[in-house]
Amino acid sequence: LQAIHLSSAESEVIVFLQRHGCLLIQKMCPSGHLCKYIPGEQRFRCRKVNDNGTKCNFTHSLRKNTFFNQAKLSISKIFEFIYVWLLINHSGQNIIGDELELSCHDVVAWRNFCREVCISIMLERNYTLGGPGMTVEINEAKFSKRKNNRGRTIRGQWVFGCFERGTKKCFFKLVANRTAATLMSVIRDRILPGTTIISDSWGRYDLLLTDRDF
Repeated sequence: LQAIHLSSAESEVIVFLQRHGCLLIQKMCPSGHLCKYIPGEQRFRCRKVNDNGTKCNFTHSLRKNTFFNQAKLSISKIFEFIYVWLLINHSGQNIIGDELELSCHDVVAWRNFCREVCISIMLERNYTLGGPGMTVEINEAKFSKRKNNRGRTIRGQWVFGCFERGTKKCFFKLVANRTAATLMSVIRDRILPGTTIISDSWGRYDLLLTDRDF
């Protein structure tokens, strides 16, 4: 992110994101032709003539199948939001809105979207943490959802979060409950023997203290 200023033009942000694999650099049409990129439309377009004499009318949005798909905000504005969101804690919603001239609705929507992406990445990780001399923190949380029309909290999902000190490797594991047996299953599956495990909720899992592997 240090390679580009937040005040950069839309075209510069797009080039930056293309270099980092976030956006396509080029696109082939179904007939195998290299499409031309139209900056003003943020779209790849093919107008070449096929072997049968017909003109190809293939188009492909630069945003399609990306984080920016169907967003009303410009790519540079979304880029700015992500940058500021990563720097400001969750109490800074008003600061983000004022800094980027975004409505409260846009800030909340994009903040939640960014959180969902981060959670999805954490859930997809298949790390094995720990080992002799390593320390892993394990804590529990409950992901809740809110109904849009009333804001009433509805039933959520329990998750164990595991964080390896030093390397900062981490992952989330969705679980049906937070019993000692469930936690032990996660530990056996994802934490290597010889690991020092610490948890704020360890008092509820006294039976695990007798395990000789941890």
